[in-house]
Amino acid sequence: MKVKAGEIRGIVEAIDKTANLKLPIKISYWLARTAKQLDPEFRAFEESRLKLIQAHAEKDDEGKVVPAGEGQVKIVDAEKFNEEYSEIADQEIEIKMDPIALDALGDIDIEPAVVHGLLPLLKED
Repeated sequence: MKVKAGEIRGIVEAIDKTANLKLPIKISYWLARTAKQLDPEFRAFEESRLKLIQAHAEKDDEGKVVPAGEGQVKIVDAEKFNEEYSEIADQEIEIKMDPIALDALGDIDIEPAVVHGLLPLLKED
């Protein structure tokens, strides 16, 4: 199965949110294996994303990034940043997992945001 690098963060966050849910063992195992496979890709993507932010962020006289709110920075050239971000986010990553059928999740209570994060891993029957 292929996912885009830019989707990995949402997938990993969604899998983390399922950690305390009572899921069928097969689904729990599948999610754990998927998370384990995505972890190195997630780390590589985050490292690239942070370097990109560092390169395009507004800096003070000492070369330090100027914060623009909690957890945010001001990007000097947003168009160039977005172009470069898209280059890394659009890369396809091959993971050795088959998508799982939506029906396999059964009647569990999952927040819509979690389902949204898992969408690249799900298939409808």
